Amino acid sequence: MLLGVLSDVQDDMTSGDSSSRDLLQKAESEAQVQEWLSEQVRLRSNGRYHVHRETEVSGGNKPDIVVSATAALAEAAIEVKHGGREKGWSVRRLESALTKQLAENYLKPASRRWGVLVVSHHGNRTWRDPDTRAVLQFRDVIDRLERLAAKTTQNSLGPVGLQVFGIDASLDQG
Repeated sequence: MLLGVLSDVQDDMTSGDSSSRDLLQKAESEAQVQEWLSEQVRLRSNGRYHVHRETEVSGGNKPDIVVSATAALAEAAIEVKHGGREKGWSVRRLESALTKQLAENYLKPASRRWGVLVVSHHGNRTWRDPDTRAVLQFRDVIDRLERLAAKTTQNSLGPVGLQVFGIDASLDQG
């Protein structure tokens, strides 16, 4: 369900009659992206879930957004990373955000065993493959993170489910 909502957000960005692409492109901070995304997810809830910002979990670790079901005791954590060049998120740092920050730190509660790493793309940005030093486009980075998410099925407390979703606000969609 949540991935469908995120897909709707991306579809509206690329083909909707009115889009907040310009707004997202101008986001200078992760907090701005988090606020925009939590609003987008909340507006699409149709009473199926609640959206909360930065709920405290054990050890002071806080996911950016928590989505909780209305009909069951189930939650999902969303960790948002601003993919702009000036934010400095390397491929390795994004991998660590996925496996350590999201999977290990934010998926500790028994009711929260599933999470999504959302990376936003704001324009002309590339990354370097940490192994080969090859230039990676946004889609390459998301593909790499998706493969890592598929292999990460446990944390120290048991089974977890991870997904990665890229929101591309760039004009080139590359």
